[in-house]
Amino acid sequence: MFESQKVLGEKLRELRKKKCKNKKEIACVMGISVYRYSNIEKGKGVFYIEQAKKLVEYYNICLDDLIK
Repeated sequence: MFESQKVLGEKLRELRKKKCKNKKEIACVMGISVYRYSNIEKGKGVFYIEQAKKLVEYYNICLDDLIK
């Protein structure tokens, strides 16, 4: 696991909890399985730019806020 993946996973978990959403809801927004989303939050998975675009739109943030 790369450190950047772990940091991104923590950021995603933080954003999800601020919106009071569960993993299934966010996985649906991204168009992926809950299992895959859960792995991303754990820092064990990656996602594509198209899915990142869906997240930044959903959370109303810029891409830099998501990856930094």
